Amino acid sequence: MLQQKMPLDNLLLNAVSAVDPSCRQHSLSLKLMKDLPNLATNVISVEEREAYDLKVYRYHVAKLRQSEQKEPVDNWWVETKNSTRFPLLSRMACALLTCFHGPKVESSFSIMNSVITPGSNRLNVQSFDAIQTVKYELAAEKKTAAEFFLKGDFLHDPVDKNLCKNMRSACSSYRTEMV
Repeated sequence: MLQQKMPLDNLLLNAVSAVDPSCRQHSLSLKLMKDLPNLATNVISVEEREAYDLKVYRYHVAKLRQSEQKEPVDNWWVETKNSTRFPLLSRMACALLTCFHGPKVESSFSIMNSVITPGSNRLNVQSFDAIQTVKYELAAEKKTAAEFFLKGDFLHDPVDKNLCKNMRSACSSYRTEMV
Protein backbone atom coordinates (compact mmCIF):
# COMPACT_ATOMS: atom_id res chain seq x y z
CA MET A 1 0.00 0.00 0.00
CA LEU A 2 2.81 2.44 0.88
CA GLN A 3 4.47 1.90 -2.49
CA GLN A 4 1.23 2.88 -4.23
CA LYS A 5 0.52 5.89 -1.99
CA MET A 6 4.01 7.35 -1.68
CA PRO A 7 5.85 8.83 -4.68
CA LEU A 8 8.84 6.50 -4.31
CA ASP A 9 9.47 6.40 -8.05
CA ASN A 10 9.55 10.20 -8.27
CA LEU A 11 12.63 11.22 -10.27
CA LEU A 12 13.29 14.34 -8.16
CA LEU A 13 13.11 12.42 -4.86
CA ASN A 14 15.44 9.75 -6.22
CA ALA A 15 17.90 12.36 -7.42
CA VAL A 16 17.79 14.25 -4.11
CA SER A 17 18.61 11.02 -2.28
CA ALA A 18 22.00 11.10 -4.06
CA VAL A 19 23.11 14.09 -1.96
CA ASP A 20 23.35 11.80 1.08
CA PRO A 21 27.12 11.51 1.74
CA SER A 22 26.76 7.78 2.38
CA CYS A 23 25.69 7.36 -1.27
CA ARG A 24 28.91 8.88 -2.54
CA GLN A 25 31.07 6.78 -4.90
CA HIS A 26 28.10 4.82 -6.28
CA SER A 27 27.54 4.94 -10.03
CA LEU A 28 23.79 5.53 -9.66
CA SER A 29 24.45 8.37 -7.23
CA LEU A 30 26.81 9.94 -9.77
CA LYS A 31 24.16 9.79 -12.49
CA LEU A 32 21.44 11.17 -10.20
CA MET A 33 23.60 14.06 -9.00
CA LYS A 34 24.35 14.99 -12.61
CA ASP A 35 20.59 15.11 -13.27
CA LEU A 36 19.87 17.51 -10.39
CA PRO A 37 20.36 20.76 -12.41
CA ASN A 38 17.71 19.52 -14.87
CA LEU A 39 15.25 18.97 -12.03
CA ALA A 40 16.07 22.01 -9.87
CA THR A 41 16.65 24.53 -12.63
CA ASN A 42 16.88 27.62 -10.42
CA VAL A 43 20.05 26.64 -8.53
CA ILE A 44 22.78 26.12 -11.14
CA SER A 45 22.89 28.39 -14.20
CA VAL A 46 23.40 27.05 -17.71
CA GLU A 47 26.87 28.61 -17.79
CA GLU A 48 27.84 26.73 -14.61
CA ARG A 49 26.52 23.36 -15.81
CA GLU A 50 29.78 22.08 -17.27
CA ALA A 51 31.73 23.04 -14.14
CA TYR A 52 29.01 21.39 -12.03
CA ASP A 53 29.31 18.10 -13.95
CA LEU A 54 33.10 18.14 -13.53
CA LYS A 55 32.75 18.78 -9.78
CA VAL A 56 30.29 15.89 -9.48
CA TYR A 57 32.94 13.53 -10.88
CA ARG A 58 35.61 14.96 -8.59
CA TYR A 59 33.28 14.75 -5.58
CA HIS A 60 32.65 11.06 -6.18
CA VAL A 61 36.35 10.17 -6.30
CA ALA A 62 37.60 12.61 -3.65
CA LYS A 63 38.82 11.45 -0.28
CA LEU A 64 36.44 13.13 2.13
CA ARG A 65 35.65 12.33 5.71
CA GLN A 66 32.82 9.86 6.11
CA SER A 67 29.65 11.23 7.62
CA GLU A 68 28.86 9.90 11.06
CA GLN A 69 25.88 7.58 11.29
CA LYS A 70 23.63 10.00 13.22
CA GLU A 71 24.94 13.19 11.60
CA PRO A 72 22.27 15.17 9.71
CA VAL A 73 22.91 15.37 5.97
CA ASP A 74 22.45 19.14 5.91
CA ASN A 75 25.16 19.62 8.58
CA TRP A 76 27.59 17.57 6.48
CA TRP A 77 26.86 19.71 3.41
CA VAL A 78 27.18 22.97 5.31
CA GLU A 79 30.61 21.84 6.46
CA THR A 80 31.48 20.93 2.86
CA LYS A 81 30.20 24.32 1.70
CA ASN A 82 32.35 26.09 4.28
CA SER A 83 35.41 24.19 3.04
CA THR A 84 34.83 25.81 -0.41
CA ARG A 85 36.01 22.62 -2.09
CA PHE A 86 32.74 21.89 -3.92
CA PRO A 87 30.83 25.19 -4.04
CA LEU A 88 28.40 24.28 -6.85
CA LEU A 89 27.54 20.90 -5.34
CA SER A 90 27.16 22.45 -1.92
CA ARG A 91 24.88 25.13 -3.30
CA MET A 92 22.71 22.48 -4.98
CA ALA A 93 22.60 20.21 -1.93
CA CYS A 94 21.83 23.03 0.51
CA ALA A 95 19.09 24.36 -1.78
CA LEU A 96 17.48 20.93 -1.96
CA LEU A 97 17.81 20.23 1.76
CA THR A 98 16.54 23.61 2.93
CA CYS A 99 12.83 24.00 3.61
CA PHE A 100 11.29 27.46 3.31
CA HIS A 101 10.17 28.73 6.69
CA GLY A 102 9.31 32.36 6.20
CA PRO A 103 6.73 34.35 8.14
CA LYS A 104 3.93 33.53 5.69
CA VAL A 105 4.38 29.80 6.29
CA GLU A 106 4.57 30.30 10.06
CA SER A 107 1.49 32.51 10.12
CA SER A 108 -0.35 29.95 8.01
CA PHE A 109 0.24 27.31 10.65
CA SER A 110 -0.80 29.71 13.41
CA ILE A 111 -4.00 30.64 11.61
CA MET A 112 -4.79 27.04 10.75
CA ASN A 113 -4.24 25.82 14.30
CA SER A 114 -7.98 25.73 14.92
CA VAL A 115 -8.73 24.01 11.59
CA ILE A 116 -6.42 21.02 11.77
CA THR A 117 -7.99 18.68 14.30
CA PRO A 118 -8.30 14.91 14.52
CA GLY A 119 -11.75 15.23 12.96
CA SER A 120 -10.64 17.37 10.02
CA ASN A 121 -7.81 15.21 8.73
CA ARG A 122 -9.85 14.46 5.60
CA LEU A 123 -9.72 18.01 4.26
CA ASN A 124 -8.58 18.19 0.68
CA VAL A 125 -6.14 20.87 -0.42
CA GLN A 126 -8.80 23.12 -1.96
CA SER A 127 -10.92 23.11 1.22
CA PHE A 128 -7.88 23.73 3.39
CA ASP A 129 -6.83 26.61 1.15
CA ALA A 130 -10.31 28.16 1.21
CA ILE A 131 -10.55 27.97 5.00
CA GLN A 132 -7.07 29.42 5.35
CA THR A 133 -7.93 32.32 3.05
CA VAL A 134 -11.12 33.16 4.93
CA LYS A 135 -9.43 32.90 8.34
CA TYR A 136 -6.54 35.06 7.16
CA GLU A 137 -8.89 37.74 5.83
CA LEU A 138 -10.89 37.77 9.07
CA ALA A 139 -7.70 37.96 11.14
CA ALA A 140 -6.38 40.81 8.97
CA GLU A 141 -9.62 42.76 9.49
CA LYS A 142 -9.64 41.83 13.21
CA LYS A 143 -13.29 40.86 12.94
CA THR A 144 -15.42 37.79 13.40
CA ALA A 145 -17.40 36.47 10.43
CA ALA A 146 -20.58 37.99 11.87
CA GLU A 147 -18.90 41.39 12.27
CA PHE A 148 -17.34 41.21 8.81
CA PHE A 149 -20.66 40.63 7.03
CA LEU A 150 -22.83 42.70 9.36
CA LYS A 151 -25.22 45.00 7.56
CA GLY A 152 -26.25 48.34 9.03
CA ASP A 153 -29.87 48.23 7.89
CA PHE A 154 -31.12 44.76 6.94
CA LEU A 155 -34.15 46.06 5.10
CA HIS A 156 -32.55 48.76 2.98
CA ASP A 157 -28.87 47.80 2.48
CA PRO A 158 -28.24 46.08 -0.88
CA VAL A 159 -27.52 42.36 -0.99
CA ASP A 160 -23.94 41.43 -1.93
CA LYS A 161 -24.59 39.40 -5.10
CA ASN A 162 -21.03 38.04 -5.30
CA LEU A 163 -21.28 36.73 -1.75
CA CYS A 164 -24.55 34.95 -2.56
CA LYS A 165 -23.11 33.49 -5.77
CA ASN A 166 -19.97 32.26 -3.95
CA MET A 167 -22.03 30.69 -1.18
CA ARG A 168 -24.21 28.82 -3.71
CA SER A 169 -21.22 27.57 -5.70
CA ALA A 170 -19.43 26.51 -2.50
CA CYS A 171 -22.50 24.58 -1.39
CA SER A 172 -22.89 22.82 -4.74
CA SER A 173 -19.15 22.02 -4.86
CA TYR A 174 -19.38 20.55 -1.37
CA ARG A 175 -22.38 18.38 -2.31
CA THR A 176 -20.62 17.17 -5.46
CA GLU A 177 -17.52 16.33 -3.46
CA MET A 178 -19.51 14.36 -0.89
CA VAL A 179 -21.02 12.07 -3.57
